[in-house]
Amino acid sequence: MKYYGITYHDFKSVHTSNGNLYDSEYHALAAANKKWDKHLNADGSIPRLLVVISEDSTKQAFFDFKDSQSCEQFVEQKSQIVFSPSFEDPYWNGNGGHM
Repeated sequence: MKYYGITYHDFKSVHTSNGNLYDSEYHALAAANKKWDKHLNADGSIPRLLVVISEDSTKQAFFDFKDSQSCEQFVEQKSQIVFSPSFEDPYWNGNGGHM
């Protein structure tokens, strides 16, 4: 299965078909984290909210991290990802505590 990795901001405004596909949910999460660092507020004043969605949109995982390093560690350690039952009822992975 392939995955999209996007920021939560993009999730609300851009269709996933415009994004890159990745071979694993961890690669997708790492890509979303890098996109956040490059294009959004990396100083922590805006919650780092990221989303990983399967290519067929049957699986989605939501992430809230304190900072880029926390996300990188999550990916490196291949911490367990909890996928949400639906977009309307998200489970938030990560250590951010914003959601």
